[in-house]
Amino acid sequence: MRVKLNHGLYDDRGNLCVRQNRNTKFYGNINPEQSTPYHQPASIEKALSTSPVKRGDIVLLDFGNDISHCKIIGSRPAIVLSGTEFNVTSPVITVIPMTKNFRMIDNPEHVFVDREDCEGLRESGMAMCEQMCSADRSQVIKKIGVITDDRLMDKINNAAKRQIGIYED
Repeated sequence: MRVKLNHGLYDDRGNLCVRQNRNTKFYGNINPEQSTPYHQPASIEKALSTSPVKRGDIVLLDFGNDISHCKIIGSRPAIVLSGTEFNVTSPVITVIPMTKNFRMIDNPEHVFVDREDCEGLRESGMAMCEQMCSADRSQVIKKIGVITDDRLMDKINNAAKRQIGIYED
């Protein structure tokens, strides 16, 4: 539950979620280093205006071109991991990038995604759960497929759990 006061929006633990400025209304928190908003309403509204995706969808996503870090870049397929109900109301989604390169396929955080286990996917690939990340819904270029095999989705779930340290015996 969130509580709205004149100077901001608070969650049930009393943490400030959204601070409101007298001149400008915006969503997001204040950047403590610069004391300026870092999420503008226009970017949130743009993301929310896109069609929501479902858990298990495979989308073509623009990961950007930040080559200064060890993160995936460019436009590539990604598996939507966040829940369908969450995706409807949130401007961000959680995704797992895919690649056509099968190097290190034996890594426990890598899952082979057979196109036969998906609807609409033209080529098989590998899900890289160690690259799991949040993405703005406006980064989705288009939906290119959906995982139809429950066992494949279970493998991806287990690899994602392993990546974040939740082990099952």
